[in-house]
Amino acid sequence: MVCSQRLASNDAQPGHQGGGWQAAQYQAAVDAKHQVIVVAEVIRSGSKQQALMPLIEASGAIRDATTLITADAGYHSNENLKQLRAREIPALIADGEMRKRDERFAEESKHKAKPDPLYDKNAPGDRGPKKFQPSDFQVDETTNSCLCPAGERLYSNGSNCTVNGRRHHKYTGAASSCVPCGLRKQCLRTPDRTRVR
Repeated sequence: MVCSQRLASNDAQPGHQGGGWQAAQYQAAVDAKHQVIVVAEVIRSGSKQQALMPLIEASGAIRDATTLITADAGYHSNENLKQLRAREIPALIADGEMRKRDERFAEESKHKAKPDPLYDKNAPGDRGPKKFQPSDFQVDETTNSCLCPAGERLYSNGSNCTVNGRRHHKYTGAASSCVPCGLRKQCLRTPDRTRVR
């Protein structure tokens, strides 16, 4: 089995070329039976097609006549198929039109018309009450505390906290006032698992 992953960040290429970062790919030949990587390499080409035969050649010492090479459509080219046939290397390489010919995907188009079930797991009416925003809390700088929308005092739990690159001042309430509060669903994302904010 041949696997690959494209890298397209400044970590992939130490130099800058033509106004953009060059992509690199790492490739691996995997022994599917033993789940072991047998050959791995990094290529600095945008085309996986050119990398198939060198990867197969590098795995030659561990292959035998019963070894079946499998690869995704990115490795498919007429030249690769010719070389595999000429060397009598058994291989299954998908092509870009494979799903259109495979009867198992014949009804695939009917599913494309459906909305993505992972896009929004909550129906519009199931969202519950709107969550409180930071502006709903009143900060009292003199006592280093904060008043929540339920009227309870929250105490400083950390200043100069950085979350996702933004600085925050954290406040927390007492469990004796937060746990029984009727506004928990508006205050906490997971009120059944989070005791206090």
